[in-house]
Amino acid sequence: MKKRVLVLLVAFMLCVSSFSVFVVGAVMPMDLFWVFDGDDFHGAIHRINSGNANVRAQIILRDNIILSSAATITNRDVEIVGSGLTISSAGAGIIADGGTLNLSDVTLIGANTGFDGIRVTGNGVLTMNESTVSNFGRGIYVNMGIVNMHGSVVEDNRGEGIRLSSNGTLNMYGSRISDNDAHGIRTFANTVVNINYNSSLFGNGWGATAENAASVFNISNSQIYGNVGQGIHSRGGVVNLHSGHIWGNGTSGVIIGNSGTFNMYGGKIFENTANGAEINNSTFNMFSGEISENTIHGVVVVNSTFSMYDGEISENTANGVRLGANSLFDMHGGEVSNNRHGAYVLADATINLHYGAVISGNVWAITKAYSPISTVNILGGKILHNTAQGIHSRSGIINFETGLIYGNTGFGVRLEGAAMMTMTGGEISGNTSGITIMNTSSLYMHDGSIINNVQFGVVRASGAHFYEGANSVVQLP
Repeated sequence: MKKRVLVLLVAFMLCVSSFSVFVVGAVMPMDLFWVFDGDDFHGAIHRINSGNANVRAQIILRDNIILSSAATITNRDVEIVGSGLTISSAGAGIIADGGTLNLSDVTLIGANTGFDGIRVTGNGVLTMNESTVSNFGRGIYVNMGIVNMHGSVVEDNRGEGIRLSSNGTLNMYGSRISDNDAHGIRTFANTVVNINYNSSLFGNGWGATAENAASVFNISNSQIYGNVGQGIHSRGGVVNLHSGHIWGNGTSGVIIGNSGTFNMYGGKIFENTANGAEINNSTFNMFSGEISENTIHGVVVVNSTFSMYDGEISENTANGVRLGANSLFDMHGGEVSNNRHGAYVLADATINLHYGAVISGNVWAITKAYSPISTVNILGGKILHNTAQGIHSRSGIINFETGLIYGNTGFGVRLEGAAMMTMTGGEISGNTSGITIMNTSSLYMHDGSIINNVQFGVVRASGAHFYEGANSVVQLP
């Protein structure tokens, strides 16, 4: 008798489009809804919204469904289980206003119109598990809410993949945002994006853009690559690259402006069509990692400060570091190597080479263009084995306190124009020639040594000035 009753109950459940049940032993009561079409789905949402707010709801799709209008869930805890099935909508998809919305193995697909696939508002939380949002005007819109993506995809939307308008958080775990016509991710005020665990942004119009200073991007063990424009652009916010790759983007890998901050703790920025990183009126701190093989420059610094503590900037086609006006390259460690110019000072800027800093293997280590107040301070760093010259200064000031300029093919230092170098310590040795003083340039050598260079120690042209102090050592070959 009991077996017959159970069979009849199961048969009844399979014959109705929705079924509500109290699950004994659950943390909180749960309502179950089985839906077969769009009407069933809207009906289930209506019952959930009008029911007890303390009851969790689970909607189980039994077939692909088509929504006639957006489904709005208000301050409820809802899970939609798709088992690989699809929710289609010609307009907007689902609105989660407060509460929580969990998508499990669901594909939400639009009709390439200007609507949002999912809107999260009112401190709502959207969690996507193995789910996809695609073919909407914008994939997901968040205004005061959280999106958690686990093994999920937002792709092929006509506009942005995900927009965090204000007070929003996006957490990506093994997920992908790709092939959206505009930005993969676009953020505004008071937003945080965490891109983690083999997640990726690729093939978008732009990878990610932060439009406001109160925005933070954290990137760990993930990739931003192959976007039509830049990889990531922050207008005043903070970008932290802990690990992972930013590569192969159509312009530059990273662009920071408007008093923003870029902290690079590891990872690699490479093979971008323009520059590895562009820093404008902002701050870049490089603690580790690699910037290499970018088509133009490794790092471009304008009206900004670039502090390098470790890591490598190498094999960029033009300059490892290019300094524009009112900029500082403060190098405490790491290596700039195998670029055409290790560092190129285009305008009034300053380079500090501290102990642990190495510029080596470039054609020119440091080139100073016609800028009368540009300054290079050698404070313990090393300039080694560059194939043309160590320092080529056409103007400005060089202060050599301590450190080593060694093994460069050509001159260790070449002074032209009205350039001036003051040497109070350090060593220039093992170069083809130590130092040449051209035009009206000057060398004031109070201490230090110019020794063991192959051809000449010091070459001074007519009109140039060389002062040799009592504590200095100049050794002819």
